[in-house]
Amino acid sequence: MILFIPRLATAQFYCVQQIGEVQSGLQAFERDTRSLGPGFLKNDSLPGRLETFKARLGGLSGSDRSGGVSSRDTEATKAALLAWDTSLTVWRAGITDFHACLKSSDCSMGALLDREGTSNHELGAWLQSIGDQGLAEGTVKSEKGTEAITNFRAKAGSPASGPVSVVLSCLTDAAARPSSTPVEASPKPRVEPQTPPPAPAATGAAKGFSVGTFDIGPTVGFGGTGVGGSVSIGGRVEKAVKGLDSGVLSIGGFVQRWSYDPCGGVLANCGASTTFFGATANYHFTIHDHPRWDPFVGLGLGYARAGFDGGAVFGRFTVSSGVAFVGNAGVRYFLSDNMAAYADLGAGAATVNLGLMFKLK
Repeated sequence: MILFIPRLATAQFYCVQQIGEVQSGLQAFERDTRSLGPGFLKNDSLPGRLETFKARLGGLSGSDRSGGVSSRDTEATKAALLAWDTSLTVWRAGITDFHACLKSSDCSMGALLDREGTSNHELGAWLQSIGDQGLAEGTVKSEKGTEAITNFRAKAGSPASGPVSVVLSCLTDAAARPSSTPVEASPKPRVEPQTPPPAPAATGAAKGFSVGTFDIGPTVGFGGTGVGGSVSIGGRVEKAVKGLDSGVLSIGGFVQRWSYDPCGGVLANCGASTTFFGATANYHFTIHDHPRWDPFVGLGLGYARAGFDGGAVFGRFTVSSGVAFVGNAGVRYFLSDNMAAYADLGAGAATVNLGLMFKLK
């Protein structure tokens, strides 16, 4: 049956009702995500567009009592609603992957954050921020984010079903029909299912030093423990174990060896060496705008052993050994996703160390 009603026909009433359901879902989503920080998924334009459309559809707008809605406004509102649904899909997938990675010892958190940041900058930045807060806080906030998206979908639906599908159909009809055109009474407008576009495929590994990074590499040291030897050869290994407010905490190990001739060539087979190894706890300062730079400071303990080999005349014996404090400050610069130039300046071991670090994870 065709009804010539200028204001609120049956179909229009149903549209207004379903817009209210979507608005209610958005309000609940805002409340549920308030504690997740300002970087979590937001849509500032959609609530206002829906309110304007509902008012005009019901003939409640003071500037347009006829209830007419312009084609431009309805198309813009429709695009905003579809974009919101796509964002929900992308964010839920990213948060789900992040939450699973937190629980897996085999997952590379750095690679995951780089992938999510490539496909969606806001999502990548939010995941990085909660990852830096530590395992427990990251787990809680990722679970809350997933729950909020699930609750919105349960209340408001999607382009394929529920209030969102009805509102999209109402927007399509309103854009195609002027306010004076007869409105067909219908219990529920129809809409064709629309599938959100998939997130772009991830490429490359993570840049910079982040939670989950594990690297190893050779170093050359200058000065320090080796008394008679000015240059040492060694290596170091490091594992990022925890994200903090503005950086990353890691545990590292190192070894250095100095060799030299204390006899000045007088005795054959004469030689001396100092071996120094130890471990440090390090704090890495995160520079979000320049992730390839990785400044850090470290403090730890080391054990040194100095030996002498006098050949057939004096034999081989240990000259001294002992424990020493180690402190350093340094920086990495990632030349590529998996290789970084390394330098530090410190006390307790070599005064200056230079080397290359290779990211294994």
